[in-house]
Amino acid sequence: MTYKEIKESLEKYAKDNYKDLIKAIISLESPETSEEKLEEIYNYYMENDEVRLLSDEILESL
Repeated sequence: MTYKEIKESLEKYAKDNYKDLIKAIISLESPETSEEKLEEIYNYYMENDEVRLLSDEILESL
């Protein structure tokens, strides 16, 4: 599967269930597995415009 195919799937998931997509991405990149903690992190992410899923280092390298 190519990154383009994966991106298309992610776009579909984002349309169907954005909340769980974001929580899944967060859980891939962190040791946190608690549903309650993932919910807190997701809510914090949604309530704070300055919070990004990509680190500043990645964004600065573009």
